[in-house]
Amino acid sequence: MRSRNLLVAAVLLAALSGVVWWAKRHPSTGETTNTPASPKMADIPAAQIKQIVLKKKDGATLALASENGKWTITDPSDVRADQDAVTSLASTLSPVTADNVVEDKPANLAQYGLTTPSLTVTVTERNGKTDKLIFGDDVPAGDRKSVV
Repeated sequence: MRSRNLLVAAVLLAALSGVVWWAKRHPSTGETTNTPASPKMADIPAAQIKQIVLKKKDGATLALASENGKWTITDPSDVRADQDAVTSLASTLSPVTADNVVEDKPANLAQYGLTTPSLTVTVTERNGKTDKLIFGDDVPAGDRKSVV
């Protein structure tokens, strides 16, 4: 019984060795997919952010400012912010990518819910440059949003 098990193991080892040898001698053709890269909407390093303003559809505004590496809430009242939460928010802006682009320059923003956006994020960098991300309605095909 032992010799039979040993013989089966030796045959399996030889077969696997042959498969490995053949795979190394005949590498795959290297077929590549033509999947386009996700388009970047914004790429703002967290260290370069001076201010973030979040404005909801109902008009509620939250403004965050960074001074000497510390974040504070400046609107609706002047209080210290949760440093970890704001740092996490700021780091998500580098980079902001889209799943896909429906239209480069949409003629009708209403069809995407962007005439009265559900959320507007305005980011001011230390060099004075301002970026704005406008979030619209949910896309019918799942848990995504239209963003400009």
